[in-house]
Amino acid sequence: TLTVSLKETLTLNGREQGSTNVKTISDITQVLKTIIECPTSEINIVTFASAATGISTLDQDDVEYVRLTNLDATNYITIGIEKESSTASIAAFRLDAGRSFILATSNASAEHPQFFTSDAAHDSSATQIDIETITALANTGTCKLEVFIALNTTT
Repeated sequence: TLTVSLKETLTLNGREQGSTNVKTISDITQVLKTIIECPTSEINIVTFASAATGISTLDQDDVEYVRLTNLDATNYITIGIEKESSTASIAAFRLDAGRSFILATSNASAEHPQFFTSDAAHDSSATQIDIETITALANTGTCKLEVFIALNTTT
């Protein structure tokens, strides 16, 4: 069982404004945890497919939790969430030094990491598409990126 706790502590005008949220994910059978050197040229961090084919290609149905943490003290990393086949799409974001990103995965069994894509702003009818690859690109100097992925290989 994986337990993830997010805690914010903030006192503002003499009043506590923080909170603690806990998510428990049962049936975790494997974990991939590593620290990689992220260069200033784009690299693939992990690939998701219909079946696992090694350490860097994971079965998309087994993925329960993904966290990326930029361990650098000053530089940011651009993270790409990509679908490369058929209808190519990408969502990219800046992961500043010391910050983490948690990729939301479905609570349903046998669901896999997806994201919405649309050309229209605030399009609530957009279709979810499968995430095929997560990429990383350091902005000005090589950065250390911690990758933590929890899997349930019994689904």
